[in-house]
Amino acid sequence: VVTKAGTDQFHGSLFEDYNGDALNTRSYFSTVVPFRVYNNFGGSIGGPIKKGKLFFFADYEGSRESAQLALVANVPTLAERAGNFSNLTYPLINPYTGQPFYQNQIPAGMISTVSQNLQTALYPDPNYGPPSLQAGNFRGLVKSQNGFTDFDNGDASIDYIAGQRDTLFLRASYRHLPVVNFTGNLPAVGRFYEDRNTASGVISEIHVFAPTLSNEFRIGYTNMDLSYAAEEDGLSILQEAGLQGSLVTTPIKGVPPFTI
Repeated sequence: VVTKAGTDQFHGSLFEDYNGDALNTRSYFSTVVPFRVYNNFGGSIGGPIKKGKLFFFADYEGSRESAQLALVANVPTLAERAGNFSNLTYPLINPYTGQPFYQNQIPAGMISTVSQNLQTALYPDPNYGPPSLQAGNFRGLVKSQNGFTDFDNGDASIDYIAGQRDTLFLRASYRHLPVVNFTGNLPAVGRFYEDRNTASGVISEIHVFAPTLSNEFRIGYTNMDLSYAAEEDGLSILQEAGLQGSLVTTPIKGVPPFTI
């Protein structure tokens, strides 16, 4: 990391970058322009603590975003939710008899209540296109993941001219980055959070032995702390679905994976 140094005069800067939905166009898959407000801002200041000898410099950058995301998802049709798969071109086989279901329709009494509960919890009803549409039949606006658009960065440094042959430099930096991401494309589930905190510092001393010989002693330190948590409690999802069997008894963050 290279930072500016203070001088015998005070200097500073300020900046602001704004982006909002009033300046944007809608995406191809959205009927409206998703809401968005983004601000990137900060500043710096540097100057003398003791003229000719001791100087300081500090900077800060912040970023904030509040936005919606145009989501396109594939969800079961209303007919499929009721067990009616007559729109398929291949037969559904009854696992108990080995024969096709009549008109590809599963009798209501053979549909698992667990799968119905999971379907209700994880998949919304279709809201786009004709009733038979199977791909991209759910469209809506959800709270957007922020990726790396919410953060606070700061640096502070001191430069000291000890003499004609020696200079000393100290810097401390801090980064805070809360991240919200998605693991799927369903509006109800799949959100997880990260909180990244990074602190670093360095001390440097330069001694000039001769016009062609100098030595720099430098020591640095960096520490990153990362915490991770999913929004959903997998155990609660399984319990609400009524799934019985050998299950964990303590909460586990995240949506349970299902293989069919």
